Amino acid sequence: MASVAAPQAVVAKVPGVSQQVLLVAGLRWRMYRNSLRTFGGKLDVLANVLIAGATGSVALVVGAGLGALAFTLALRGRFSNLGILFWGIFLAWQFLPILMATFNQEPDSRNLLRFPVRFPAYFALSLAYGVFDPVAVVTMVWFVFVGIGILLARPQLFPIVITALLLLALTSLLLNRVLFSWLEKLLARRRTRETVVALLLMSLVAVQLAGPLLESHGQKIKPYLKNLVPIMRILPPGLASAGVEDAADFGTRSPRVFSALLLLTVYPCGMGFLLAHRLRQQYRGEDLGEAPATTAAVSASSIAEEARRGWTIPGVSAPAAAMFEKEVRYLLRSGMRLMEAFLPVLLVTFFGLLWTQPETNAGPEFLKRAPDLLFPSAVAYVALLLGQSAYNSFAFDGWGVQLLFAAPVRFRDVLLGKNLASAALIGIEALLTLAVLALIGRRVSPMVAVITLLALAMVMLIHFAIGNVMSICFPRAVDFARMKQRARGTTVVLYMVTQVVVLAIAGAVVGIAVAARQMALAIAIFVVLDLGALKVYQVMLERCNEFAQSRREKLISELCK
Repeated sequence: MASVAAPQAVVAKVPGVSQQVLLVAGLRWRMYRNSLRTFGGKLDVLANVLIAGATGSVALVVGAGLGALAFTLALRGRFSNLGILFWGIFLAWQFLPILMATFNQEPDSRNLLRFPVRFPAYFALSLAYGVFDPVAVVTMVWFVFVGIGILLARPQLFPIVITALLLLALTSLLLNRVLFSWLEKLLARRRTRETVVALLLMSLVAVQLAGPLLESHGQKIKPYLKNLVPIMRILPPGLASAGVEDAADFGTRSPRVFSALLLLTVYPCGMGFLLAHRLRQQYRGEDLGEAPATTAAVSASSIAEEARRGWTIPGVSAPAAAMFEKEVRYLLRSGMRLMEAFLPVLLVTFFGLLWTQPETNAGPEFLKRAPDLLFPSAVAYVALLLGQSAYNSFAFDGWGVQLLFAAPVRFRDVLLGKNLASAALIGIEALLTLAVLALIGRRVSPMVAVITLLALAMVMLIHFAIGNVMSICFPRAVDFARMKQRARGTTVVLYMVTQVVVLAIAGAVVGIAVAARQMALAIAIFVVLDLGALKVYQVMLERCNEFAQSRREKLISELCK
């Protein structure tokens, strides 16, 4: 009897690093193509194209200006001043992602760990996410323009300029990834998160105060600033500038040039080591979640007593009042959200103090000609920064949105409570702005105050009416433990268009009243517009009650990712 050979086990071959990167890229491409099958996905693409076009146009104009400046400095032999351009682009790469709301939300590279991805592929994909970040693309374009400007003036510096800019760009990329990877770890805990955000907000205020401080105490601070020059010379932008300057003065083969570029090479190596260390912790299964807080046992009577303690708002249903209370309590318990909410008032206070100093002669020209526009401009600024939250009302609900559908309440009451909380916050900030301007000596006439508040009511009612629909159609969850989270492109475009339209309407009403020399006419027109906007808001709110039920699966799946 013939022996039968046993079948050999087939062992799947693990793909290499390059194959894994290509597989992930193909997966991302398929996900993108699948997103285009929905109407919302097509709108997002269109909105992102519009925003990218506007951002790209501004970036090209700024880049052309930087290139022209670099050409002028190189042509005149002022290579030491190139360090200012290098420092500006380097800092923009690090801080613009925090301060600027870009149109794209960066994918979470930790989701790749669900698959058997090798660590080199995971590291390469993390760098790829950083390269394709919109701010990174813009700053790299600026580096290209600066390099072209220098080379047009001094073509013989080609190898040194290209090497220095490539090393500086690589250092900027790696440092950006290191900063954000460690910031995400810090923001994973509530106390640390609030501390970091407080420091970021204070740094914003400090940057605003730096100008007047240097202007008034520049002579005293100048010696201390000169002591910082040697330190700045050994940092990446300083070394890149020193390498180009030494190549122009001593030739491209000078030992000084070689030493500067060699020291510059140390920085990307060090940043790469730190990034690899941080990513390896994620690769090994690091958990950044917070353990749930333990609660002491309470009696049934105390639970019933607490359940009866609810806020009541005259003329507002109990569910809407409960949602209003929930939103207010969440705001008061979140130091980060609270500081973000009142940052506009701080900035208005700063600019108001700056523009009231007669010796500085500061302030926009239109405010000098028409000082009554200061309060309307400040209120418009507050509404611009805070109004966008109405277009993503469920951003902080997350998994809790399921309870809103399970509760025996109408969804219009849920949206009404959220809108009332946003309106109360914006109204309080408008009144605080009015009080601040009065305290610093910029008193606002009662007529201007009334017209401004009536215009604000119209603007916010229109934003709430449209924002409620957008919150249901295009929701996006916000996680405090992650940086660089952005709204959807469709939401951003529609919000900006609506903001321009409503402000144009308000400006036209004021213009008509000024032309007729009857400011009371503006009050009458705004009262009519407020009543019309209120009617539109009520109709849209009733429609949203049924609309939310028809899209509840989409809403829950989007917020519970």
